[in-house]
Amino acid sequence: PPKQITLRVPRNIHFALDKSNISTPSTDILNQIAAVLKKHPFLTVELQGHTDSRASDQYNLALSKQRAIATRNYLLQQGVQPERMLIRPLGESKLKKPGNTILEHAYNRRVEINFLDLRGVDIIFENQDADLQLEK
Repeated sequence: PPKQITLRVPRNIHFALDKSNISTPSTDILNQIAAVLKKHPFLTVELQGHTDSRASDQYNLALSKQRAIATRNYLLQQGVQPERMLIRPLGESKLKKPGNTILEHAYNRRVEINFLDLRGVDIIFENQDADLQLEK
């Protein structure tokens, strides 16, 4: 088995209302995640796309997929191999913050990066909100 190591890594990015493009603050977070993935080639990730509760289930599922794909595409550009990433659109099915405030909606518009094959790696996941995008 590989030597036990401990990593600190962010595990989520956020999106603007009705958008799937990666913001500049989110690229900084994804760069940290890409660096961890490149340093530890046995790690794989599931990219879970999420939306807030507004709009139809069908629309939100499609938007959550677009967000997960945008995240994957950014990580691909950083050199992460496609076979190490799984897309999972979840729409509004797993809200981070229930409620109807602008702030709660902003927390729900996200992609969570779940590390799957850890092989003895102890990862301290850090939920972050530095890239939170509030509606204007």
